[in-house]
Parts: sequence; structure tokens; C-alpha cells
Amino acid sequence: MLLSTYLNPVAEEAMKNKPGVMPEGAIIVKENYKPNKTLAAITIMKKQPGFDADHNDWFWAKYGPDGKVLAAGTPAGCISCHGSVRSNDYIFTFPIAPITPPEASDTQAEARAQTLWASLQQANYADNWTTVPGKGTLYRGQGPHGMLLSTYLNPAAAKAMAEKPGSMPDGAIIVKENYKPDKTLAAITVMVKENGYSPEYGDWFWVKYAPDGSVQAAGQPAGCISCHGSVRSNDYIFTFPVAPISPEGSPPPVAMPKSTGSMGEQVSGPSSDDVATLVQKGGCGGCHMIPGIASAQGTLGPSWCDVAKEVQSGEVDRSYVVESIVNPNAVIAEGYPANVMPQDFGHRFSNEEIERLVDFIVNLSCPEDSSS
Repeated sequence: MLLSTYLNPVAEEAMKNKPGVMPEGAIIVKENYKPNKTLAAITIMKKQPGFDADHNDWFWAKYGPDGKVLAAGTPAGCISCHGSVRSNDYIFTFPIAPITPPEASDTQAEARAQTLWASLQQANYADNWTTVPGKGTLYRGQGPHGMLLSTYLNPAAAKAMAEKPGSMPDGAIIVKENYKPDKTLAAITVMVKENGYSPEYGDWFWVKYAPDGSVQAAGQPAGCISCHGSVRSNDYIFTFPVAPISPEGSPPPVAMPKSTGSMGEQVSGPSSDDVATLVQKGGCGGCHMIPGIASAQGTLGPSWCDVAKEVQSGEVDRSYVVESIVNPNAVIAEGYPANVMPQDFGHRFSNEEIERLVDFIVNLSCPEDSSS
């Protein structure tokens, strides 16, 4: 929920010059903090030519606050999430691969924008359209849009957000309300997918309105396209993945410490050895603490012991655990962020594999102090 990001001199120079990809030796370090400012983990990306050409030669690592290696190499969770911005060399935090904006503007853009404004008011989007799961309204934002944001999607866009077809369909509309820190509305920015409008820029029609609906920019604003162009592999969308990437096949072996014993004992169901391959396949240990798998010490998501206790107490049932795997944004655990867990486990894992994972989780027996 709170982050500090550091770049070594090689990465800093590339951030400034924007060569398109990070050069050899570039290192990005991100300190990941809980809302109470407690350090939860340290995650690192290092550009290492020849290491993993399929995913731009990034070496990934996740450490606990004490420096213990929690995941390293090519963790599936890292690659599948950052893969949605692979056109920006797998980097979310800043543009490294900007796109050249169009030279000419659409002369009819303002009239089209005024018609669009009327249709948005008629649709009453703020009451009738979908918000991004886990974000709701007035979530934390950043420039140039504003410190507080509310994002709404019409039915076509909401369906694509859920199904992730790779790009938004014709007629998809995304509306972002941009607020100042005092919750004063500063602007409303809109993206509309219009088939054939601008194929070289994803067929998006862009508009920025003042709070009263007057048009401030419309058509193909250079600022919009050059910024969002850094995530064009995600169909120019920053807010959520619509075009995730999955590692090709099972991820290669990763450099993790050997198991040193169980944090808890199972009473029945598959053993930790039985599910270890599935945990590695999904990169689960990078975000969750998992009894019996010493390398799984993640804190970005709930401990699997927490989930087991909820099932065993009757607070939730088995179907809740299944949905948490195949549709992780359906219910967000309090204190944890949305849109972090990969959304494609329902496709990446077979039904049998999901059942094995759920059997393992619901049958865990954990110490009373195992909650994270």
C-alpha cells in the first residue's frame, strides 16, 4: 500500500533518456510497506542479458525485511502481472518506452466530445456503471490525473476487464474523475474505443472535460497518447490488466532456499511436497506465507493459515477458497490491495490442480500465532 522505489545510476539514466528498454545492469529496487508503514518486503528487477530472453532478460527477486530470499529468478506472479506492460519493458512505475504522438488533430473532435458528454450524463455513469474491483471511488492516484481518482467502465469495458481478451472491444468507454487532495473535482477524462478511428493508436478517442463539461482536449491529445503509449501492450490502459501475459509453460527453476521444515502440520489432504510444484507454477509463495514451504514467506497477501482457519471455523466455505483462486478480485481481504494476484489461474491451473490446492489449504493445521 506504500512504496519507495530506487534506481541505480544505469536505470536512472535510462529513465531520463527513455531508450525503449533498460540497458544491461539496470536495477530497480522497490520497498513494499503495509499501511502502518511496516516494511513487508523488498522486490528487485535486474536487467541481465541472456538470462530470460522470452521476458526481456529480467531477473526478479523478492526478499523479506531481513534479507531472506522469498522468490527469485523468473517468478510466475511477477512475470504475469508485469507482462501487461511488456511494451514498457515490464515497468509500471515510469515510462521507458514512450510512443510518438500524432502530428495532426481531429478537427471534428470537439463536436464529438460534446455529443459524448451528453450521452455520459444520460447514462448517469457514476450510479450505473462498474468501478474497478478493489478500488471503488476516490482511490489514491497520481499526476497528471490527480491525487484521488474514481474510474467507471461501461458494460462493454467492464466485461473486457473481467475476461481480459487482450484489448478493449468497440464501444468500450472508461471514465476517470480526477480529484484534488481536498476532494474537489478537477477534471473528467474519458477513453472511447472506436473501431477504425485511429488504428495506429489503438482506435482510442480521448477527451478531457472541465467539471462543467466544457471540452479541454479531444481526439488524439499528444499528452494522453505519449503517456499511455508506454503501456500500449495493455491496450493503453494503466488502471487494470486487460492483456495479461503468462510465462510460457511451467516457469524455470528458481533460486530459493531449501525447505527447513514446516510452520504447521496438516491433518489430512495433500502434503506440502504434493503442492510445492503448483505453488511454484503459480508463484504463490511470492505473496503468501504457506506452511510447510519454507521459501513461501510472502506478506502481500493473506497467510494460507488465515484462510484455513476461516474455513475450519465456518466463517467461509470451500467455494470461497476456489473463487479466491480463480476470481481473486471477487472479495478483497481487508488490509490487502486488489489487482495484485494474477487473474488467470482459472486457465493456468486445471480443475484437478485447483482442487489439490484447495484441499491443501482447507486441511491446514496451524499454530495460533501463525496469522500474518
